[in-house]
Amino acid sequence: MDDEKDDFSKNYEFIDWVSNTEGAEIDGKETTFLRYGFDLLRPTLIAMEAMAREIEFDKDSVGFEIKTGERRTRVVPKHKKALQYFYQLKTFFNQCGGSERYLFSPHVEAVNEALMELLVHPYAFSFRDPESIDRGSGKMHAQIFNEVVAKVAEIVASAAFKERMRIRLRGAARNEAKGLAIEQKVFENKSRQLVLMLHFGYQEPYRGKLTLKEVQKHREKFFNNCRSNKLLRGIVDYIWKLEEGDESGLHFHVLIFYSADSQRDVKIAKMIGEYWVKVTGDKGQYWNSNADKWFHEKYGHGIGTGEINWDDHDKRESLRTNIRYMTKADQFLKMKYGSRVRQFGTSEVDEKKKSGRPRTVKPKLDGDSAGSARRIRSVSNHSMKSVGKR
Repeated sequence: MDDEKDDFSKNYEFIDWVSNTEGAEIDGKETTFLRYGFDLLRPTLIAMEAMAREIEFDKDSVGFEIKTGERRTRVVPKHKKALQYFYQLKTFFNQCGGSERYLFSPHVEAVNEALMELLVHPYAFSFRDPESIDRGSGKMHAQIFNEVVAKVAEIVASAAFKERMRIRLRGAARNEAKGLAIEQKVFENKSRQLVLMLHFGYQEPYRGKLTLKEVQKHREKFFNNCRSNKLLRGIVDYIWKLEEGDESGLHFHVLIFYSADSQRDVKIAKMIGEYWVKVTGDKGQYWNSNADKWFHEKYGHGIGTGEINWDDHDKRESLRTNIRYMTKADQFLKMKYGSRVRQFGTSEVDEKKKSGRPRTVKPKLDGDSAGSARRIRSVSNHSMKSVGKR
């Protein structure tokens, strides 16, 4: 359970990072700041995810024992985390109960469905503490919590839930395979790549006015121009994902593989970001993550941007990890745009153009004999400046 929890916690952290951070230029230096919404919803979603998974694993492990003594009724947690789950459910209930905006993970959605099926509504009921009495039903709040737990257990054991899980996992696996295939192919085609990470968004005055259709048109125009624009012709391959934050609005998280004929990744990312602003009719803004690598390392998963050689296993693994989290994000939280709206896309995966010269793996400097020089012909399988025109 601990390994699983760590994995989904990192997925929620990644979602928070791409949705609730933004960049700015202060005193001529590009920097990143956290939006108000950063870390606001994440702890609650992680707790609800953990609770639902624990109920699925052992339906009797979560909840309260309600004992009646001579003087009064006592509530005893069955599980050491019962109180924590109780109060986190209260937060989730108040913030997200019956949400028409978010599509949660199947497990968190099971909690939401349980609340709705039990006709518990945030306007009519509020969890206070386990021993409080609900005037409408006469039940202790601990009893109502136990009813929610029982309903969650019923939902996660159903065939419908298992089918939802299968569909969501299949979609995430398909996107991950596409993203990792691009990473592998670009390094097979050329031994060195510039990897750029940008957020393409909009300046504050336009965020509430632009429609989803307009935003998607800007994305299509930008990537279509790769054929004709000299700067964009350097883009070898790309991966994009549609995101939305409460404050940052609709934006795209974009990972670009750029021709490594130039080593100026920060400058090139800046130029590409400025071109995005131009494509949007000066309504756009961007975050150049390459200019703020320390932040990306802190809230991402290592530095997988900048100039990367095919045999730099650490940077490539960081890059692949970022691709995995980028493609898994929709498995845990996404906006309800409808099934026909594309929220993830990539360039086409080209076959290797030519073999080229055999590559030599450089000896490692840490004395590891496994890094001794050898020749191979293919890559080993191990192997948001928000600045626009003001």
